[in-house]
Amino acid sequence: MGKALNSKFMAANGRSLSQENLQYLSIKAFSSQNLQSDNPSQLSVSWSTFNRDPLPGRTFTFWKWFHGVLELTRKHLRQSWNDGTIMGFVSRTQAQDLLLSKPNGTFLLRFSDSEIGGITIAWVAQDPQTNERQVWNLQPFTAEDFNIRTLADRIHDLPHLTNLYPDIPKDTAFGNLYTPIDEAPVPGEAGYVKCDLVNRIPGLSTRPASLMTDNPATPSMVHNEPLSPPSMNQGHTMDDLSIGNLDENDLSSMLQDDAYDDGGHNQLNIDELLTGLNTGGLTALPTPTSTSINIGGPKV
Repeated sequence: MGKALNSKFMAANGRSLSQENLQYLSIKAFSSQNLQSDNPSQLSVSWSTFNRDPLPGRTFTFWKWFHGVLELTRKHLRQSWNDGTIMGFVSRTQAQDLLLSKPNGTFLLRFSDSEIGGITIAWVAQDPQTNERQVWNLQPFTAEDFNIRTLADRIHDLPHLTNLYPDIPKDTAFGNLYTPIDEAPVPGEAGYVKCDLVNRIPGLSTRPASLMTDNPATPSMVHNEPLSPPSMNQGHTMDDLSIGNLDENDLSSMLQDDAYDDGGHNQLNIDELLTGLNTGGLTALPTPTSTSINIGGPKV
């Protein structure tokens, strides 16, 4: 199953899923079961687990969640995904552990567990009330949000976000995706001056003083390798799993729902994905933000 999901994601978005990504997906797919098996190769994903029964505590299935992430990335985050600036498949708990080991202002991007087609920004900062360091998570952004303002511009709006995990200055990571800002208001054809919606976090509208002293010197080189969380040491990945009791026609129809063809590139070959099924089973390879208004020139 890991190979099928990876092929699907690559066809839509370019960069492949890492082993850590597949490991996270295996844990999520089997979140209602015990992965600590003496013979993990015998574990299989039934059709009900894959796309009928909702995930624990959710109203949607594993496939609907995965497909929502795939679509959000394809439509709005493809460049960032291929640049390696989206960690994506990482749990909230693991994101907290990673960020607490870094200076205040460090942040990462992960796909939401609680919302279909959502991505959230998690960052570490001082709690203004308790003065203790903690990890904050913004309400997930969806395609509707990115139709209004891009992810890169939203990151640019927030001065509390300084370095992309592990230590990449945010302007280095996302600067090429910022929307250019006019130095002076420019009236449109009807004589009106355009306004921009700018993100801010209520109660955290200015840069905390702690960030001025807690950040390391910014490196001069960008980290070009795709970001993936460190191994979760669970012992099993999607490579150990297979799809059992899954109707071939159902899977074929599901995977062919969308034709991801970037001008003739990255066309997904469904026949290749179903080769395993034809021989008895497909086996994988071993808090909310508010907005303020910016009129024309520099943001206010």
